[in-house]
Amino acid sequence: MFDSPTEQTLSLEGQQLALQYPLGELQAEFIKRPRPKRSLLLAAFFSLLLALFCTGLIIFGIYIWITLPITDAVAILWMVFACALCIGIWAMILVTVRNIMRHRYLRVLVGTEGLLYCRNKSKTVVSWSEIERVRLSLLGIDNAKDPARRYKLWLSNGKRYVFDGKLQEVEKLGRIISREVARHKLPHLLEAYQWGERLQFGPLILSQEGMSKGKKLVPWSQISAVCVCDGYVAIDQEDETQLWPLVTVPEIPNFFAFIGLLNYITQNKVLYKPIIIKKAS
Repeated sequence: MFDSPTEQTLSLEGQQLALQYPLGELQAEFIKRPRPKRSLLLAAFFSLLLALFCTGLIIFGIYIWITLPITDAVAILWMVFACALCIGIWAMILVTVRNIMRHRYLRVLVGTEGLLYCRNKSKTVVSWSEIERVRLSLLGIDNAKDPARRYKLWLSNGKRYVFDGKLQEVEKLGRIISREVARHKLPHLLEAYQWGERLQFGPLILSQEGMSKGKKLVPWSQISAVCVCDGYVAIDQEDETQLWPLVTVPEIPNFFAFIGLLNYITQNKVLYKPIIIKKAS
């Protein structure tokens, strides 16, 4: 079920926490990614410089207003500009400090029945059945070799959680969550499909008639395979890969459940191969 849980050493603190909550058997633990001390010192240094710069602007503005023979309009404009700049810089500093304080303690424990999200003094148990959607977002996609990953979770009670690079091995955590959500949702999806419901996964809709995107529908009888590669999903018609639908994986919520349902419908014709579009002759 999980990715080699025996390879990871679970901390004593994590094991003690897991005993207090209904997580089932503890399988994996993900902790906050340590920030280099050098970067923290640099951030503190530049924050102090900005704060001093803000204070200097205010003092300089007051000095000009009092001592120099300038019109009231110019003085007022200068003070408005200086105050606005100071407020903006202080707001940026406060937001940065707030984000650091919000995530000064971060830990996610994963069990067979759900996960425990610990942030500072707050601890929240999320069972696998509570998760309605899980979706991957890629940040910094210009770095194709290693784009940053962010996983968003929507719960049935309306709450939302985000797991990103603040956690170590967040990609592994995202895979575990996606597989568990698929395991719980797939039986219901299969039943809904058999009853003739149209099941939407982002821009794609799966039904007994076929796969559709927008107004275009391709019957299952014309789909020889569904291709997944390099973050894209496309179909093969008559053994040739088509430009349609060519959607990205992050566009599809509950992607693992989507693939499971496709494998059932197409009788395991989901292929992980390079997507090569043949030009029409």
